[in-house]
Amino acid sequence: MTFYSDLAATAVELLAEFGIDMVLEIETGSYQPGGIVVSSTSTETVKGVLLDYSQTERDGTMIRQEDQRVYLSPDLKTEPKTGHKLIIDGKKFEVVQSKPLKPTDTVLLHEVQVRR
Repeated sequence: MTFYSDLAATAVELLAEFGIDMVLEIETGSYQPGGIVVSSTSTETVKGVLLDYSQTERDGTMIRQEDQRVYLSPDLKTEPKTGHKLIIDGKKFEVVQSKPLKPTDTVLLHEVQVRR
């Protein structure tokens, strides 16, 4: 294993032990003739931690007062994207922004900004 794959494995272990179960909800759809949109929803149970942004990080436009930060395990089947939903403790949040912490080809964590 390389240095970064060791770090990713450690992140998976720590989130498995100390993180909570969250549900990543992904709606997909396609355009059909006649203007009908057929959609389906898939879900994936993921491990993560929910954190608040500091007051200095909340600028009122990019990061609003109600926004929160989520760190998700690097071993996700589906990378979170804007518009996906994340269900945490029965509350549904919308993914505003998601970016992998990825100094090389190895994802260490997914940092996700969510909003209710």
